[in-house]
Amino acid sequence: MREAKLCPKCGSGKLDIQTPGVITAETQTLVECQSCGWKGKANELMAYPLDKVAEGLGSGLTDPATAIALEVSTNYMRLLAQHASQNIGLAMIEAGIISSKDGKSLARLLRAACLGAHAATLNELEKIQQEHQDDRGRTPS
Repeated sequence: MREAKLCPKCGSGKLDIQTPGVITAETQTLVECQSCGWKGKANELMAYPLDKVAEGLGSGLTDPATAIALEVSTNYMRLLAQHASQNIGLAMIEAGIISSKDGKSLARLLRAACLGAHAATLNELEKIQQEHQDDRGRTPS
C-alpha cells in the first residue's frame, strides 16, 4: 500500500526531506516540516494511506493535499461528535440552554457545537502554522 508521509506534530505534508548524496535508511534521513518547524527523522513521520486520498480524489477533488486535509478534517469532526457530544450536551442541560426532554433540539445544538469547535480549531491551527512560518522566516537580531 502506498502512503503519504505527514508531520507527526501538525499533520502537514509540507516536508523538506534532506537526503544526503547517497540514499540512506529512514532512520538516517532528516526531515523538517515547512508548516510547524518540526525536525526529526523520516521514520518518525506519520503514514497516511493513499487509498483514502484516492477516495477523496474520486469525489471530484484534484489535489492530493486537499484530499488528505479533507479526510483528516472529516475524521476530526467524527471524533469530536463521538467523544465530546455527551459532555457538551450535559453542559447545555446544566446551563439551562435546553431541556433533556427536547431530544431533537438537543441533537441540533450538539451538531452546531461540534461544527463550531471543528471550525474554530482548524482556524486556530492555520494561525499557529502561519506564526511558525513567520518565526522561521525571521532573522535573529
